[in-house]
Amino acid sequence: MSVEIRGGPGPKTKKDPFLSLAPVKEVSPHAKALAALAKNPDLRDGNCEHFEQVFIFDYFERKHPDIYELLHATPNGGKRSKATAGKMKAEGQKKGYPDMSLDKACGIYHGMRIELKEPNGKAPTKEQIARMRRLREEGYYVVLAYGAEQAITAILEYISLKKGEAIEHVLNGDKWLYAS
Repeated sequence: MSVEIRGGPGPKTKKDPFLSLAPVKEVSPHAKALAALAKNPDLRDGNCEHFEQVFIFDYFERKHPDIYELLHATPNGGKRSKATAGKMKAEGQKKGYPDMSLDKACGIYHGMRIELKEPNGKAPTKEQIARMRRLREEGYYVVLAYGAEQAITAILEYISLKKGEAIEHVLNGDKWLYAS
């Protein structure tokens, strides 16, 4: 790219190796949220599960962009006005649906669903348990993860499956699959 250099008699043009027409990548919303958290750790209070999920999306955006493109959140939780909650239900929001979905078939599964709880968090609700069981019956790999580390490990294990393979253990299955 050429740039006009001022300062001498008449305009001069010089190649500037530092200028480029390449697009500047916008900072992701995940990185922005984590930067805000780093500046103010008190943001985590009452929002632990939120930041665990943000960390998961940030991790996959940076380390596995191909997986990141197929990973999405289901905004079921959170505080909303009655009007907004009513609109979301009218649009098809389902109670108990897992927090995250990975729309990638691996092994014997159609895709993966992740119910995320904060580390040392509470057990899933009856609606969450029923939904996770139903999705498992429909051929999805379903996990209940306590914290970002468990969720990331489970996703990495899932995406490493070869055609026809299954994952034998059920992450935290005692809290949902085998719970009465």
